[in-house]
Amino acid sequence: MRQSFFAALLLVIGCGSDSSTSDRVTTACGKITDAECAKLAECKVMESGTLVTTAVCQQIRATAIDQCRTKEGAGITGGTDADIDACVQGFQELQCANLCGQVPQDPAACQKLSPTPNTQSITCAP
Repeated sequence: MRQSFFAALLLVIGCGSDSSTSDRVTTACGKITDAECAKLAECKVMESGTLVTTAVCQQIRATAIDQCRTKEGAGITGGTDADIDACVQGFQELQCANLCGQVPQDPAACQKLSPTPNTQSITCAP
C-alpha cells in the first residue's frame, strides 16, 4: 500500500465497473490512505527531503486515493469490509520502530488486500 502513497507524494513534491463497487473501493482507499498517512506523519517519515505532515497528507490525499483505486482496486474489491477495517487498524497500531530505518511490511490484514511487498526503505526524522 505504501508504494501507492509514496508515488502520490512524489508527484506532489515533484511538481467500468459498477458504481457501487467503485464507490466501495474509493471509500476503502480513503480510509486506508488516511490511516497510512497519519502513521507516517506520527512517525515523522521523510520522503525526498520533505517531512510527511498532516498538511502534506491532505495535499496528496486525492492523488493517493486515485492511485490506490488503480493499483489496489482488485484486491480491495475481493476483500470484505472487515478486511478493510483490519487493515486500517493495523496501520493505527503499527509501531514507528517497525517502520523507520527499514523496508517495512504492511500490516498483515493489508497484505491480504495488496500482496505486493514494499521495496522502499523508510527514513524518519529524529
